[in-house]
Amino acid sequence: MRRLAANQKGGTLVYVLVVLVVLSLTIAGMLQLSLMSVNTGRFEEQRRQALAAAESGIALAQAKLAAGVSIPRTVYPSLSASIDSAGANWIGPGTGLMPSELSLGTPTSFRVWVSEPAENRTIVKAEGRAGGRTRLVQVTLRPHGSNLRFLVSATSTQPWGITLNGSGNITGDMHTEGLTSDAVLTNGSLFADGALRVRPEANVEGIRNRVKEHFESVEVDPEEYEYPLPVSPAGLPYRGKLWANGWDPVNISQSGEYESFLINGSCDFNVDATAADVVIHVKDDFTINGSVKLNIIGSHSFRLYVDGDFTWNGSTKGAALEDPTKFVVCCSGDRVVVNGSPSLAAVIYAPGSDVVFNGHGAFTGVVVGRKITYNGSGNLVFPSGEYADKIRDLDLGVGNSPPVIEAGSWSEIAPGSN
Repeated sequence: MRRLAANQKGGTLVYVLVVLVVLSLTIAGMLQLSLMSVNTGRFEEQRRQALAAAESGIALAQAKLAAGVSIPRTVYPSLSASIDSAGANWIGPGTGLMPSELSLGTPTSFRVWVSEPAENRTIVKAEGRAGGRTRLVQVTLRPHGSNLRFLVSATSTQPWGITLNGSGNITGDMHTEGLTSDAVLTNGSLFADGALRVRPEANVEGIRNRVKEHFESVEVDPEEYEYPLPVSPAGLPYRGKLWANGWDPVNISQSGEYESFLINGSCDFNVDATAADVVIHVKDDFTINGSVKLNIIGSHSFRLYVDGDFTWNGSTKGAALEDPTKFVVCCSGDRVVVNGSPSLAAVIYAPGSDVVFNGHGAFTGVVVGRKITYNGSGNLVFPSGEYADKIRDLDLGVGNSPPVIEAGSWSEIAPGSN
């Protein structure tokens, strides 16, 4: 009996040892799996952080380019990046460390390579690092069209965005956001000495078939454009209402805010812009009636912001036709109307207004409107060359748009590849 009990104790000990070994192996395996899971989670987290860092570098490059900051141009994989969040000169010589508010925190960083523009496109590659992980992405930036890319633009996508009636003459290119075949309506013998530019998604052939006899060509423009409403400057001195009637001249030499603005009769309208631009904000309608001659004196300009409608009637004589930038009209009302036989040079920026020309006057400059209608036998001239460049440089108070990422250009590439 004693020998049997001893054998049983020995067997129990062996069983316990086997169980302990199995448990140890099981626990070791579970710990190893747990450690692998933690490492995998850390690996994926660092990969996500590295990708976010790379895309932060892309966004920062876009913002700096839009702000006009001089960014060193270089090509990946050059050791000297255009932007280095951890570098001693983070965005070129003499710039020092990256500002702390832009930092992503240790151990996350990014480097960005911004190429020289080629065919109006810029290649940007950004490398993000987090822990031991690296992600490299590439995009192509293209400029976002300015609101004065074309000197005449109809912003409406609806039919008849541009209506051309009568027998007048038009010099220069025109642009429409219209999408249907009747985006442009043409009647009479009018001929535009220039191209009509249309959106890629528009019914290009339908538009071409309808207007080909009235334009030199109908061409697709691939860019996208924004037409934000103008914003009048704040803090202008309040001037009340202006109402003038008769022969006495109307003289303005200082900027100001007016409730309304009305001139009737036959007189000179003198704006003295010798010392600086004269900026007028009219909270209601701006109206000129009769034979009024606009004289802008000095080398600066007359800038007019109208919250209501802008109407210019009669045989008005305007600023010198050679330089439309002397008279800038920014309207956010429903209508801009030029009637009679005016001789006028101006920049009319009214993307939410219907713009109508009636009569047989001469107009030189810019027209941006929701819908544009031209009636009569006058002349519309949209300048080219020096004045076109000067017009596009105007600050209309609507801000600049950053360059945009071209659709389909985002890609992730292996570090070290080019």
